[in-house]
Amino acid sequence: MTLNERDLKQLYQRATARSGGGASCPDAETLALAAGGDLEESERLALADHLAACSDCVAEYRLLAPPRA
Repeated sequence: MTLNERDLKQLYQRATARSGGGASCPDAETLALAAGGDLEESERLALADHLAACSDCVAEYRLLAPPRA
C-alpha cells in the first residue's frame, strides 16, 4: 500500500488530534495571548510543545494569529 501526501496528512492529524475533550489543552485566552505575542517565554515554550502535538489547537491558533506578510 502506498500513501500519498494527503493520506499522510490525514493520518498525522488523526494521531495528533485532541482526545477526550482536550483537558490538557490551553484555553482560548491563552491562545489569544500567544497569537498577540503576549506570553512569557516559559509559557510560550510550553504552548509550542503542545502545538507540536495537537492539531486542534494549531487550527484554533491559526484562526487567532494575525496573517504574516
